[in-house]
This record gives sequence, C-alpha cells and structure tokens, in this order.
Amino acid sequence: EGDTVGQCRNCGHIVIGKEAPELCPVCAHPKSYFEVKAENCVSGRSLAVYNEKYHPEVRIRFSFLNLQFNEGLLSCPSPLAEWYHKFR
Repeated sequence: EGDTVGQCRNCGHIVIGKEAPELCPVCAHPKSYFEVKAENCVSGRSLAVYNEKYHPEVRIRFSFLNLQFNEGLLSCPSPLAEWYHKFR
C-alpha cells in the first residue's frame, strides 16, 4: 500500500519505498540491517516530542544528505561533523 521509511543500522542511510534494497547503496550492508522507522511518515515522533519539550531555535542533524535548512532543522553532511565539533 504505502511507502515505509527504513534506516540502515550500520551507516544511517534512509530509504523511502515499498521495501529496503537488497544491499545498502552507501555501505553495502545487507537488507537485514534496515530498520523500519515509520509508515507513511518521513519525520519521526521522537523529534516532535523533543521540539515540544525544549523549543529549540535551530536543530542540527548529521546525515548523508546535502547541506540544507528546512523549518528550523539544519541537515549537515556527515563529513562536517568533525568540523562542527571543533567550533562549537
């Protein structure tokens, strides 16, 4: 029916679709490493709970996505994580 959101437990790669790929396209781990995160929902409930409790002005997430800012969430490519920790 609907798509699901799955995440590779090895590298964190996110896949949205009917099922996980046979191999993770980022780290080549098998399909069994994918964990279903949500059905028909791209944002996780835990993030919504955090926002309601702490009301942060900006949130930072490191992922394999390109650098982007959307609705108070700054998504940084993972290679920038080391740089971020040097300057915070």
